[in-house]
Amino acid sequence: MGEVAPVIQSQQTQSPITFRLEIVNSRSVDALAFAEGTVILSEAFVSRLALDRAHIAFVLAHEVSHILMQHERQTLTSALAWMAPLPTSSAADIYREMEDRYFQMDTYLSVVAHQTEFEADEIGLALAAMAGYDPRRQLEFMQTLTNRGSQQSMLSTHPDPSLRLGRLRDHLPLAVRLFERAQGQP
Repeated sequence: MGEVAPVIQSQQTQSPITFRLEIVNSRSVDALAFAEGTVILSEAFVSRLALDRAHIAFVLAHEVSHILMQHERQTLTSALAWMAPLPTSSAADIYREMEDRYFQMDTYLSVVAHQTEFEADEIGLALAAMAGYDPRRQLEFMQTLTNRGSQQSMLSTHPDPSLRLGRLRDHLPLAVRLFERAQGQP
């Protein structure tokens, strides 16, 4: 995580999380984060999109943002709050209820998941800018995703890349100021 690590550590006010980066070579995984501090990055993803150091810094900062903001906990809490207790009926009734809830929960939780992705994009943009990476490069990366078209499943946790790009554009002025400050500019 190189230059991004000191910035991430400086943003932790509670008990610090020990982050660990694992590099895998999987076509089915791009990048993801686990609540305990592990970030997974796929070499296949880096190669497929021809990511450079700046792009990788933004991907890692995005994933670390999920951990810092405890997005996994927020999502699970939302799921538990939404679910009503299962009826004490027959096994067939319980099975049917679970099937019905699966798609209802996905619809409900996709709103939560999309919000956490937007938040991780915005925080990741700021963290990487503070680490000295030009935030305009993040928008370049998101534009690449937008140009490739959405290849996401119906059940994806990620919003459409064009929506993510639009929101990042809104946050670009602040990120540019953070980047300039990191570069020693007033």
